[in-house]
Amino acid sequence: MDVPCGPPPEASLYHSPVYGAEMRVSDAIMDGAVGAVQRALEAWDARIIRTRHTLESLYATIADRVTTRRLEGLAWMLSLVRALSSVLPCLVGLPQP
Repeated sequence: MDVPCGPPPEASLYHSPVYGAEMRVSDAIMDGAVGAVQRALEAWDARIIRTRHTLESLYATIADRVTTRRLEGLAWMLSLVRALSSVLPCLVGLPQP
């Protein structure tokens, strides 16, 4: 009988370093594939976490800049109000506070 992918692997035993048990060679091949996928997922997860931290840092930086601009604007407005409250009575002839 012709098998399209060739004969199955031998049924000899192999000691799995991942599971610490004896298994058939075909199971060992699957064990290697599972280990490779696990390592790839761990690397992907680490990249996602680093990206999230970077985005959080950028958001914090932008939020700090916006807050600083608002406070500077308020300080300028307060200075303008103080200046006008000092100059306006002189121009109109009202008593100064």
